[in-house]
Amino acid sequence: MVVSGHARPRKGIRVHSAATLLRRDIRVVDGVPCTSPARTLLDLAQTIGRRGLERTCDRALVLESVLASHDIGSTLTRSALEDRFLPICDRAGIRRPVADYTIDVQGEPVTVDFAWVKERVIVELDSWRYHGNPIAQARDHRRTRRLTLMGWCVLRVTASDLDDEPSMVGDLQAALARRGHGLP
Repeated sequence: MVVSGHARPRKGIRVHSAATLLRRDIRVVDGVPCTSPARTLLDLAQTIGRRGLERTCDRALVLESVLASHDIGSTLTRSALEDRFLPICDRAGIRRPVADYTIDVQGEPVTVDFAWVKERVIVELDSWRYHGNPIAQARDHRRTRRLTLMGWCVLRVTASDLDDEPSMVGDLQAALARRGHGLP
């Protein structure tokens, strides 16, 4: 909770004070005064950094809040490895993909890490933690095979691939060029 001036602490509620808190910044939710989503983001921006703010905006959209500070939904990621991938696209001048894109694969919804939908190119980021065991690898191979048969180009990328940025970017650019343009 953010208050203007000072407030007494309440059990289970963390109170922050703000020098300027305007009437338009306040909402009452279930009888509890709260800051508006925009004001909350403004206050958070000072402590969580740009990437944290982007993830918070994306999460707010998932929770059905209305926000318009960046291309909401474009950077919702689930891991640090996925977070590393987006700046690589930016540096290479590659249009950002749709994150966590769901595709119907033989009646089963499959969510891929990143997709360039028009070009039908997918990047799946494979960490050792989630993809390093035989069961996960078999699942990944089956998904890749099915997506390929549906006309998708699937690039499986590891942390070491991201470390070799020029090679990985070259492969991604080639896949996008073959299927459309994918560049801004």
